[in-house]
Amino acid sequence: MPRLDGGLFVTDGGIETTLTSHEGLVLPCFAAFPLLDSEAGVDALRRYSGPYAVLAGELGAGLVLESPTWRAAGAGPVAISACIGPQGDAYRPERLLGADEARAHHSRQISPAYSMVNCARPAHRHVGELCRAWLAA
Repeated sequence: MPRLDGGLFVTDGGIETTLTSHEGLVLPCFAAFPLLDSEAGVDALRRYSGPYAVLAGELGAGLVLESPTWRAAGAGPVAISACIGPQGDAYRPERLLGADEARAHHSRQISPAYSMVNCARPAHRHVGELCRAWLAA
């Protein structure tokens, strides 16, 4: 990297989230890499990265952009991180949840992760099965 002198970098803020939430694009299986297959998709990626490049230039900072390939690892192992949090303040719990209450509470948190990986890609199907089994228990 050219800025090993301790200078600042601007990083992007999440390709898939931005494109779906702010641009209204539909990304099957939350995957941005298929956008590389069309000029319209490439244009969407340019619109996404452009403001970060402008900001880095204005600040005199370096720029780190992620590639749109996060979901393209079809044959390799896939790790899905889903933030599962407590009900209320974990550092000062007012009461502990019973097993049924905890399952109901955390099911609302795990459901989006299950939906994200419950797609036709064989490499992701096993993660969807794990989520389905957890939700059904």
